[in-house]
Parts: sequence; structure tokens; C-alpha cells
Amino acid sequence: MEGNSGKRLKPGVLYLVNDLQAGGAEMFLKRLGEGLSKHFQPFIGILDKQNSQDEFSQFFFEGGCWTEFPLYRYNEESLRNWLYWKANAAMGLFGKKMVYEELRKGDEEKVWRQRIKTHNIVLVNSNSAATDAFVAKKIKPNINLPWVMTQHSSYNKVRWNKYSSELEFIEQVSAVLRLPEAILYTAEENLEIYQHVALSPHTRIKKIYLGHEPDPDVPEKALQTQPLKLSMMARGIPEKGWEQALKAVEILNADAIQVEFQAIYAPSEYMDALQDKYAHVQGIHWRGYVPNPASILAESHATLLPSYFQESLPYAVTESLAYGTPVITLPVAEIPMMLKTDLGLAGQLLQADSNGTANIHSLVKAIQRYIDNPEQCREHSTRARQAFAEKFSLQTCLNEYKAVFDALTQATPA
Repeated sequence: MEGNSGKRLKPGVLYLVNDLQAGGAEMFLKRLGEGLSKHFQPFIGILDKQNSQDEFSQFFFEGGCWTEFPLYRYNEESLRNWLYWKANAAMGLFGKKMVYEELRKGDEEKVWRQRIKTHNIVLVNSNSAATDAFVAKKIKPNINLPWVMTQHSSYNKVRWNKYSSELEFIEQVSAVLRLPEAILYTAEENLEIYQHVALSPHTRIKKIYLGHEPDPDVPEKALQTQPLKLSMMARGIPEKGWEQALKAVEILNADAIQVEFQAIYAPSEYMDALQDKYAHVQGIHWRGYVPNPASILAESHATLLPSYFQESLPYAVTESLAYGTPVITLPVAEIPMMLKTDLGLAGQLLQADSNGTANIHSLVKAIQRYIDNPEQCREHSTRARQAFAEKFSLQTCLNEYKAVFDALTQATPA
């Protein structure tokens, strides 16, 4: 296809996300789109721009590789309504609200066909339940564009939180899962679900671990484990286990600093409240958003992730393993497989309380084990590098994604 200048346009891939915040899926998409940009022009479609994080958006678009794809359009009335709601939100009367124009049925197909043609989009890739639904409702009914669904998280989270019965879950999820030409998953429990829903015979199903390329220019990890250097990198929400991690640090540092704790997170009101609550605890460093956390992870003796978020394949674990940093975490979804090596686990798995959160005593004991036994900490570091090398090469991941994209688009190498 040729553009207005007569130059042939590179095939475009439309990647969809809920918003641009510093999360694992967003970090992976940045690397995926840039890694395949020699073959496919990456476009990012953002469902909720209002909740995107400005700092991360700048980081995401730096380098000029990415182009934003317009998912919605405004008219004068919708813009007036949006300003009205925003003004009320600023005064504290109402919550935030974005009012989009609803296209008339007769216009929707025309609009989508024109946008996809203009940008030479040959494939769409969704990366969350919300973006899955968006493709199923907005794109697929209007144009038969090849659709690759990436399952970053566990469908069990949707399964138990949203639907009243197993039958309702299967009926609703089947309606969406029948539409993609390919489903790429990261957790075995999703494969179990696919076997119970009605998938189309043409749908390709493949397990691909999300890859990462470590920064080669990082410092060596310190051999001395007193104080023990810990880090935690996650969204600023309760389900990631921040309260449990901070409580453990408080206990360990009650009399003297035994651990230095680096907290890396997207700013939020929740994290602001925690910073006030634990301001008296020595050894905690509130880093907030860090565009490139490589040096922090590399210097850490261990990463904490006491998350009960129904994680599938947390990118924070992948990045930690890349720098030989073992992970102390709950055994959620695919995490035990991520840490598994022939020599044993590249970290420690925690016990959970009855409500699913990490047991504080178990977490304190796990951290203390590395303080008291530096040799075990170094052994787990060796295992971390082994686990990363065996499972999480970025080039292997890019090759597997490209093979799927090529098969569905019959793309030729650039």
C-alpha cells in the first residue's frame, strides 16, 4: 500500500492497551513493538487516555518508533460534556468521566475501514480483558482484521470476580474467544480454561513467555548481605502486596537497619498514604516511577512481590531474573514455573493467609534467611540467571511473535 507521498507504507500492527501506566504489559509492548518495527509499524491504541501516566507516556513514545492510533473521535457536543465533567471533578463534586461520541451504526463500519486503510493496519493485538472486548465489539464486526489476543493475566480473575456461575462464564468468554485468529497465553491455567470453552477450529493457541533484554552496563551485585538490599517494583495498588512488604521491613528494621528497601511504583493516592504511614521506618526509599530500574534490580539481593493480584507472568519477576536477583513471592499462577530451574527455585515461595495475602511471618522469615545465609542468597542468584536464560530471551520472544504475525498476514521481511 502507498501513502500520500507515493512511498509504500510498512504493514502496521495495532497494539491495544487500557492506558499507558508503568505496568508489565505496557513495558513488554514497548519492547515488542520496537523489536518488530523493522517488519511492522507499531501503532498504540489507548482505551483510557485520561488515566494514562504522563511520565510513562513520554518514556513509551521516546525514539519516535510508535504512532498513536485514534480509537475515538470527538464532536463539539462531546467535548463540551467532557469539559463539564472535568470541571465538576476538579471541584470534587463528581468522579472523573470522559464522554466519547457514540458513532451511529451506519457510520461505524465506514470509520473503522477508513482508519485501518489509512494506517495500513494488517493485524490487531489486544492485551487485556477490556481491549479484548473492544476488538470484539468495535473492530471485528466491521472489518475482518486478523486478531491476536495476548493473555497477560489469568482468566481465573475474571472467572470468579465477574460471573455468577461457571456456565455464565463459559458462555460469555466463549463469545469473545471464538473471534481471534490466535491466542497467545503465558499461564497454564488459561490453557485449562480454553479447553472448556468453544474455540473456533482456525484459532491458533500458543504459549509464549514475555521476553526481556537486560542492560549490559549494570553494576555487579554486592556479596555482603548486611544490610540486605531489597527492591519491589509494581503498580501502586493494594493487591500487589505493598502493605505486607512494608510491614515486613518495619519488623526487620525495628531495632537497627537490617534491610534497605527500594520501592518502585507508579504514583497513586494509595502509595502516598503508605508513605505517610511508614514514614517512621528507616531503610525505605520511595523511588516512585523509574523509567529504567535495571541498576536498582541488579544491585538488589532479592526482589519482593507478595502479590495476590492473580498474576499470570509478572514482568517484574522476569526483569529481576535478568539481573540475577531472586524473587520472594506468593505461588500465584505461573510464578513457580518462572522461578523453576534444575538446581531448584530462583527465590522463595511464601505461605498465604486465609484471605490470600502473604503471611507476614513467612515473609519476614524468608528475608531473614538471606540475611543469615549469604551463600544461599548467592546460590539463588545463580539460579535466577539460569531461569532467565532458559525462558525469557527477548529475541526468542520476538521471533515467536513475528512467526505468528507473519502467518496471519503473509508479511514479507522488510
